[in-house]
Amino acid sequence: MARIKTSAAYILVVIMSGWLYSPLKAQVQEHEIRGSGEIGLGLGLGRAKFSAGPYDHIEISVPFHVHIGSRGFNFTVELDPIHLQNPRQDEEFRAITFLFSFKLFKHKKFFIQPGAGFQYRNWYGLQKDDNINFGFAYRLGIGYRYETSPKFSFQPEFFYRRSIISSDNEKSTSMMGILFLGAWNF
Repeated sequence: MARIKTSAAYILVVIMSGWLYSPLKAQVQEHEIRGSGEIGLGLGLGRAKFSAGPYDHIEISVPFHVHIGSRGFNFTVELDPIHLQNPRQDEEFRAITFLFSFKLFKHKKFFIQPGAGFQYRNWYGLQKDDNINFGFAYRLGIGYRYETSPKFSFQPEFFYRRSIISSDNEKSTSMMGILFLGAWNF
């Protein structure tokens, strides 16, 4: 079942990337006009899920988001400050996710932002598994850039992020939600 969900996410990324491939030339022209640097800060609200085999534990979470780079390609750090509980044993963790991502714009305002990287976990509990602190992570965001001034834009975004903890016992986490992001151009 987890393989089907992972395959569906990969297919969604390929379809959305193909949909947005055509306007890349307009994005490059916009970079030349307005500069290419961007730093963004945001706060989100999401539904976090810890899956262990057929069992799931779901919580509401508030991720913090920071990115720096160009308007098209950036390095993103997302911090999940709320502990996420394993549904089968006494362990939980907080996570920091590091991603390299790029924005593909459609009509200069709507964008899709796929990204990939890794997640670091800090474990707690009596049955904590300290051997799996790092894992592969990927993220997909769909949003809109609303420019309030030449130097600032508000970028609300719906996102889905997934990280594999352990493939042998089918542990993984995912989060989906909305991110409220402000970005400054430099």
